Amino acid sequence: MAPLLAAANHADGRLQQRFALPSGRLERAMRLGRESFILIAVPVLLLAGAWYLLIPAREHDRGAVRPPVARHVADFSDVSLGGDPPRPRDDRGTDDVGNPNPLRAVADPAARHDGAVGPPKPGEPVKGYVPSRSPGSSRPGSRDQERTPGESRPRRSPFRGRLVDSNGRPIDDGVIVVSERSNNFDLRGRSAHEEALPFNIPILADGSFEIPRRSGYVYTIQVAAPGYASTSSNLYTASSTLVTLLRPATIEGTVTDRVTDLPVTDAKVTLHTVAGSVARYTDAQGGYEFHGVTPGSAWLEIVHPNFAIQYRQFTDQELVANAELFANFQLVGGLRLEGQVVLENTMQAPAELVSVRVFDRFRLLYIAEVFTTESGTFAVNALNPNTAYRIRVISQSYGESVLEMSTPAQGDPQPVVIELANPWTLAGRVTDSTGVPLHGVHVTVTGVGGDNETSPNAVLTNELGEFTASGLGSAEYSIRTFHEDYVVENVTGITRATNAGETLQISLQRGSLIVGTVANPSGTGIAGAAIRVEVRDPGTEQLVTTPFFAFSAESGEFCITQVPVGSVSLKFIANGYHTKLDRFLLPTEGATVERSIRLEPKSSSER
Repeated sequence: MAPLLAAANHADGRLQQRFALPSGRLERAMRLGRESFILIAVPVLLLAGAWYLLIPAREHDRGAVRPPVARHVADFSDVSLGGDPPRPRDDRGTDDVGNPNPLRAVADPAARHDGAVGPPKPGEPVKGYVPSRSPGSSRPGSRDQERTPGESRPRRSPFRGRLVDSNGRPIDDGVIVVSERSNNFDLRGRSAHEEALPFNIPILADGSFEIPRRSGYVYTIQVAAPGYASTSSNLYTASSTLVTLLRPATIEGTVTDRVTDLPVTDAKVTLHTVAGSVARYTDAQGGYEFHGVTPGSAWLEIVHPNFAIQYRQFTDQELVANAELFANFQLVGGLRLEGQVVLENTMQAPAELVSVRVFDRFRLLYIAEVFTTESGTFAVNALNPNTAYRIRVISQSYGESVLEMSTPAQGDPQPVVIELANPWTLAGRVTDSTGVPLHGVHVTVTGVGGDNETSPNAVLTNELGEFTASGLGSAEYSIRTFHEDYVVENVTGITRATNAGETLQISLQRGSLIVGTVANPSGTGIAGAAIRVEVRDPGTEQLVTTPFFAFSAESGEFCITQVPVGSVSLKFIANGYHTKLDRFLLPTEGATVERSIRLEPKSSSER
């Protein structure tokens, strides 16, 4: 403050010398000037001091080195599921036998990829050395964009966690399996994930662990430890977490018949938890056991073909760590459904045992599976009132059939009859337009609907132009023929009712050939020009065949085969040229037509 007062007095003296004022007015003027000077100078000095203290000099920042941070990272090349933990890395980025670390889990940020330590000397080639940034050069929470050798994506900050029990004590003998998956999507927004091999992560004595992450990838971990229930976690956005393992619970009990009080054997007992579903079957005494159950909410489901389904819910207050729960069930007979499986249009039983599966449409699960007798009959006693079911009949020789039904509120449902398609054979004959049989025509028969939809059944015609397709069911079928010299023919609407026992006649017309060149105005051929071929009936303007494309060769030449009779439209499309449409009439089959096309180039403003 003394320098400020001295400066103010000096200003008063200068003011008194320059202005000859009365003593009173002069004294007031000097006091006003002294106060104004102090009010301006003090804030300026305070701002300068703050700038000096808070903003570090860039010369000090430049070249600063991060303090070493010990990292424990799994090596993808050494560790597999259930394998040993990776070898520790030293400060040079290698393991104890000198192998390079592909994930660059080094503690010394000045480590170099050529084996030396520290920054390069003056005049020495860099050899991949990447200087570390200063501690203040990265925003808090920002991703580390350094790339390690061999990495195709930039690294993210590692995920750090700690494994403890319910009392907060660290667990160091657990196993953490990391699954890495690229989070990509195609042009239509559909998921196009790329899975990577899982790898293990070591756990330190204090339960801490660290998982390296790459940008554009999502991670999930499976955690298990002896004496604890396993758990899983998704590492989507978090950078750290506390993983708590709980002591597992036990659920056991018996399943008996309420009427006879006898044990029910082979009843399916399914335990549904947040970790997934596990099924057990009751033993000869009707007992079941579930060990290692993850604490939390869960529910049991009891299914048997002769009894109605029963459920039992467990809350998170019941299913706690170290809990031993007992759940006994007494089953009662459900509604009885009787039925018969027969062959279509014959009412005869199939010559084999057929599987009958009952699907609960509300609960979305199969509740029973039985097999037919020699007479094709079956019975299911596990239905509930007022419930919608889907009955699926599966036969190895006759395909499948589905029946949907609903049970009444009271009483058993009415018996049902389910028909299986009796296989039939389609016979056909392929000729040309003059009636001459065609040998070697490729005929594809495909089911297009129904319960017995089949994969394509491909056959070739013999010397008489004949073909057969056997094993067809109740579906509607379509036929597609192919021969390099003839137009492709499609026949639809083929069913057992209209085609069984008769020979299907198919006539093919010989395809025409269109050849030519597509070039620029100077006559130079245009390679890769697309040619859209469209043929219509001259009278009705209906498409004769599905439009298709052909392409010009490097010399600009093109050859289009299997062209049917009709009004032909050729649209020529080439990059950098105006599109051109060429139309002509193809009156007869088997003709050869030559076309020479010139495309005008686009101006620079049109491209």
